[in-house]
This record gives sequence, C-alpha cells and structure tokens, in this order.
Amino acid sequence: MIYNHGSFSPLNYPTFSLISDSYPVPPSVNLEVSEIPAAGDFVYLPTGERVRLVREISSGGEGTIYETDIPDLVAKIYHRNRITADVKEKIAVMVKLKDFLAVDSEDYSIIWPEAVLLNSRREFVGYLMPRARGDPLQRICNAIMLMNRYTHITRSSLVKIALNTLKALDHLYTYRILMGDVNQLNILVDDRLKVYLIDSDSYQIGPFVCRVGKPEFSHPDWIDKKYTENPRAPRSEAFALAILIFMILLPGKHPFAKVGGEGITDNIKQRIFPYAVRGTEVTSYDKAPAGHWRYIWSHTPPRIKEILHDILVGSKEPQTYEELRAVVNELIYHLEKYHSEIQSGKRTDEVFPTYYFIPDYIPKKRIVCPKCKKTFEITVESYEKLSKTAPTLMCHYCYTIEKLDKKMMRKVMRTRSGRPGTAMPPPASPPASPPASQPAHTPSPPAQHPQTQTQPAILVKQQSSSQTDRIAPRVLIAAGAAVTLAGSVLDLSLLQYTGAALSVTGLLLLLRRN
Repeated sequence: MIYNHGSFSPLNYPTFSLISDSYPVPPSVNLEVSEIPAAGDFVYLPTGERVRLVREISSGGEGTIYETDIPDLVAKIYHRNRITADVKEKIAVMVKLKDFLAVDSEDYSIIWPEAVLLNSRREFVGYLMPRARGDPLQRICNAIMLMNRYTHITRSSLVKIALNTLKALDHLYTYRILMGDVNQLNILVDDRLKVYLIDSDSYQIGPFVCRVGKPEFSHPDWIDKKYTENPRAPRSEAFALAILIFMILLPGKHPFAKVGGEGITDNIKQRIFPYAVRGTEVTSYDKAPAGHWRYIWSHTPPRIKEILHDILVGSKEPQTYEELRAVVNELIYHLEKYHSEIQSGKRTDEVFPTYYFIPDYIPKKRIVCPKCKKTFEITVESYEKLSKTAPTLMCHYCYTIEKLDKKMMRKVMRTRSGRPGTAMPPPASPPASPPASQPAHTPSPPAQHPQTQTQPAILVKQQSSSQTDRIAPRVLIAAGAAVTLAGSVLDLSLLQYTGAALSVTGLLLLLRRN
C-alpha cells in the first residue's frame, strides 16, 4: 500500500523511540537468588521501604501476583527459574519509562511496572505495579458466556471494547513499543468497558524482544519459529491485532476458522479468509462458519471489513510504526462511526443478529419472529412475496433451524420406511397380531454383519410400559435439539452430530411407541 497524504497518512502519526535499539541487553542467564518471597513476607523497594505481600491473587508460568499492603498496588514475584539478567535489566528500564507508559485514562489503562522489588538480601525478585480490574477479554468475548453471564453486553459494548483496546495499543505504538503477545488473556475489561493492558513485562521494547506468543495470533512468517530469535515487527503486530478485533466483534470466533478447512494455523499460513468482502474473490458465505457469525459479519460496516480483510490476507502490511499507527487510527475512526450508527438505530445493537444486513437504500420491513421473538428485517419485495403463502414469517436463523429439523425428520421417516441409502437400518416393529410362538422382534441381520447382530439395549426397553419409558424419547429429542443448537452457535461439528444423533434416537423411539 502506498502512503502519501490524507487523514490516515503515516505523516500524521509520528512515533518516538524511548530506548535505542543498540542498548546493551544482558544475556538470558539465571541469577542467583537466595530466597523467593511468598504471602506474608516482606519485599523491599530500592529506597529501602518495605512492602508486605498480603495474599496470592494468581499464579502463572512466569511468576505469582500478590496483593500488597499498599492500596491499589500489587506485586509480581518471578519464579526462581525466570529471574534472569535480561529480565532484571528490562524491568529497570521499564520503571524509568513509567512517566510515558503508565497511563490511566477513562477508556484504558496500561499496567506498567512502578518500581523494582528486592528480597531481604536485596536481590531482584520482581516489581510493583497498579492493580488491574475486570475480567479477561477471553471470557467476555465468548458466545456461551455472553448468552448466559454477560447478558448486559450489547453490540455497541463490543465495539466500545474494540475501540478502547485500539486506543491503548496506539499509545504503545507512539513510543515504538509492541505488545507482541497479542491475545485475549492479556486484556481485562471492567463493568464500565474500560480496558486494562496487562503483562507488560513481555512487551517488545527496543532491543528487549517479546519472548512469548500464541500460534493462533501469529503472523504466517512467525509461525513455527522461535520468538526469541525473531523479534516482532509492525506487520506481525497488525496481523495479531486484526485477529483480536475480529474476535471481539464476532465473539470468540477466529477469522481463520472455516467450513472444510484445516487447523487454524494451517489456514493462517495459507491466508484462507472465508468471509465475503466486496471487491474480493470471496463473494459468498459458503466457507464461513454457519450460524450467527455470518449475520454478524454482514452487519459489520464495509470499511471495517475491508481493513481487517486486507491485513489478514496480506494486501496491507505496515512496515513502520508510523504506518501501523495510521492503520490503527483508521480502524478507530470507522469503529467510532459504527458505534454512533448503532446508538442512532441505523445498525442493530444485537450481539447475535438472526438475519443478514439490508442496506438503507433497499426498502425493508421490521418484523418480530414468532419463534425467537427477536425483531428482524426483511426486504419489502420478499415480504410481499412470502406473506402470500406463509401465515407467519420467521427470521433467517429460525427458518434455517426449522429447515434442518424438517430435513432430519424426513431422514428419520426414510430410515423408518427402510429406503436404501439411509444412515442406519430401519428399526424392527412387531406385527399387528403376532402368533403366540413368534418373537416380538424381527430376527437379527445376517451373520455377515456382526456389528448389527445384537439389538441395542435402548430398543429392548421398548417392552416396558412405565411412565419413564414414554417420557424418555421426548427427553432425548429435547436434549438433541439443545446440543445441536449449541453446536451451531459454537460451530462445533461434533456437538451438532451428537445432537442430531440424540434427536434421531428419540424420534425413532417415539415412533415405535406410537
């Protein structure tokens, strides 16, 4: 992409380096530490002031976070094997830069080291930092959690979270600092949608590289390579943040998950992006995961889709920090516009819309779906055509589910009638008036099919006349429907197949009882 002039030109987004790339970084060798403080112990600031570790908050691969006796400040104490010469120097440098990076605004906060911490022998063991609030973004931007726990979160809430995240990252990029390990666990969100960037000690700052990362958030050129030997760059950061923003807007769904695709990292390497974007060769949703994801993407404004698409397929790759800031600020601009359109009613505020977006220039009607009770939009042309033959009109999602249910019912009926090509053999049923000497069940299949010789235990129980026997099929059908729906929402084929199997089994049992 050629950057020259205009509001999103790199010239309008200058950056400043706070530390030279030639700064001498000590080797990554372990330091001798006589004691690792724990809850109840004291640690010390370089000035000699002591701080008490009150209780453990959490523990991870690098260290343990403790509540301290200083209000709103917590301590990170590294595990013994993580206390190295380069980590000690990096924290010391970060503390010197705190006036630039320790930001706490209304929309975001960057949790930055405030002071180095020493043990009683005056050996480096960790650092002091502000306390972050909220829940991990990974929990909030998750379909099941949004449906059950975070029901107050709306579409505009998700857009606001994306906006605040980008604003916080842009502040880092201003000083040529990269998060590096971009992922949903390194970001917290509180009840006011304020974003907290945490784990800043892993950030890439000048010659101090980011040593950790997740393959599913990695640029194709960084997958299968050691992060320690391959410093992050603006283009790798842009790729990771595009994935992050996508997974905020489409809660928890990875942009490289596709129908009939391979694993996430394999799709990343091939740059297979399955969602339709105008002006590209992908014009349908056939390869995009089924369910709400297609509807959400259709409701996303075109320019946002184009920016994310261009970054993810590699047609837009910022090479400098200035170019990275220009891309981020263009996303911020269009997300703010999107947020305003939602609040003004021009776009839906639903987290999981049940219909495809219809542009304003096309005449449309708003209808309440009789099944899910949600309001959806339909073109006037389609409404006039369909209302002549259908007494009630459902949203596209419920219509699709009902069509699948009917298809499954037809499959069950074909199975029952014994038509060839069905998924399972038709269940046996006793004749209307069987002779006393004839068995209640039909004979077992021939010996060349040993896997079907034994009648399934669940069918043998059909001779029972108890109330439980009559209710069981309906329970199976209801459970199957619920599991199928969950599988559709989460785009998990195994759940969908399991739900379908439960429903088919229940239907077969119900038909036999009738």
